[in-house]
Amino acid sequence: MFKAEIFVTVGSPEKRKFLIDTFEIPDERISDSRSTDFGCIAKWGTMVEIGKRDLLGSAKLDMKPFSDNRNYCCIDIDQMTKEKPKTVNRLLLRMMEYFRQEAFRYMQQSNHIGKIVVELWNTKRKLLVSGIQASQKCPVQLDSSAVYLLVGGLGGLGRSIARYMVQQGARNLIFLSQSADKNDPRHESFIKEIESMGSTVQCVQGNVVRQANVERAIDEALAPVKGILNMTIAVAVEAFLQMTIEDWNTSVEPKIRGTWNIFEVIKSRGLKVDFLVLISSLSGVISQTGQANYSSANTFLDAFSQYSTSQGLPCTTITSGVMGDIGVMSNNTELLTRLQGSGWRLNNESELIAIVDSAIQLQISKRDITQKSALTSPNEVDKTRFIFGLCPTVPLSSPDSYTNLRADVRMAVYHNSKQKTNNPIMSETTLRTLLSTAKRDTSVLESSDNVALVAMEIGKKLCSLLLLPDDNLSPSMKTVEMGLDSMVAVEMSAWWKVTFGLEISTLEVLSAGTLEALGKRVAEDLIRLYS
Repeated sequence: MFKAEIFVTVGSPEKRKFLIDTFEIPDERISDSRSTDFGCIAKWGTMVEIGKRDLLGSAKLDMKPFSDNRNYCCIDIDQMTKEKPKTVNRLLLRMMEYFRQEAFRYMQQSNHIGKIVVELWNTKRKLLVSGIQASQKCPVQLDSSAVYLLVGGLGGLGRSIARYMVQQGARNLIFLSQSADKNDPRHESFIKEIESMGSTVQCVQGNVVRQANVERAIDEALAPVKGILNMTIAVAVEAFLQMTIEDWNTSVEPKIRGTWNIFEVIKSRGLKVDFLVLISSLSGVISQTGQANYSSANTFLDAFSQYSTSQGLPCTTITSGVMGDIGVMSNNTELLTRLQGSGWRLNNESELIAIVDSAIQLQISKRDITQKSALTSPNEVDKTRFIFGLCPTVPLSSPDSYTNLRADVRMAVYHNSKQKTNNPIMSETTLRTLLSTAKRDTSVLESSDNVALVAMEIGKKLCSLLLLPDDNLSPSMKTVEMGLDSMVAVEMSAWWKVTFGLEISTLEVLSAGTLEALGKRVAEDLIRLYS
């Protein structure tokens, strides 16, 4: 009737033959339902995936078909159960009602070809068709006539957030950064991209550490500034005792002094901003080796959102975990691999954007965000902070987990998590038995076999930190050749204290030379301790 060309997919040769014989559909218009060829989907069309086999198997798709504005989306009932229980409850109640009908029992046999249509009629022979319910949470809509100031914002995280803001209606963005320059080859293509999306872009070159630069950015705005995000990130990794004042200030000043300058300018000029969002890091909650400066700066941001809100300027801090696909860390494959191996969860761009959207929406809607300057009860909820990426992927009961997390009483709940680990715990049990026996009889530590056992356990821990296989370990292996460096030595030192109850400096770990030497060091120290 509509002279439409029909394209279909089938899962077996029998169904293909049925369509050709019964409906005279040409063979070239029949595709394999298990194929990744999207040729059967028209331009601007959408494929809805209701299966999970390919998702769980991390199947890959050729991206070329999507250049014609095709869409691919998935429906995961399991996630709906966890995140939208009321919706699932309503659907299950309907399903139980529908299941009583013969059509569903027939469909359950999987012998049919094509689709089964179920018509539900009321007593007056009218179809029961309900309206489509709109999603309760809609993305935030930004003011197209306003200006939004992004401090930093030209790195991976900032670019992602800038794109999101333009998609949500922002039409005027200002970037305040030391590298902010439209003619800078590093930013030229990104700025053109934002402009092609319909937004003006202003670049103000300067360091947020100077209040005059913040004032200059506000003065040069084409319209009133209604939102500010501080996304400055500067990491200077160094052991605290070796850290210079320049190293300290590199990480601390953009976040602490820079945030304070923004606050002072907003208050002194009486700016009516819809939101102030600060990007912090989990390093302010869970310490990271060699990052005392960065951790301190983020701890300030975590507390500042409470203070700012108590002073009448609603502010939200987003405490982010490790970003795996964007940002500074995404380019450091070695460090990401090491963090992932010790159980740190890698977050992705879509999670960050969802959190930013919620943070902005909370402030724009002004929903219950009044906050005292400090929380006085453990039952109070801090409404000025979002934390994501904290849950480790490796149970803290596992010897492969991050030592600092394992020793942190705040993380106690994650000792009981049931995530599976591929690493056997038999060797850990053997080591514990040996150490327990040594408390009663130190002579067991004089055995070369037991010293070798301790050395092998040290080697296995070192391999887990370096993500190396431990199949061919030998006590005579040189630690430097395995990849031991100062950063790993710090982690080894922390693990050493938790496992053996002994102190060892990073320099001593590095200078031992071999796994056997480290094993002897443990045996000798324990004999002295227990004698």
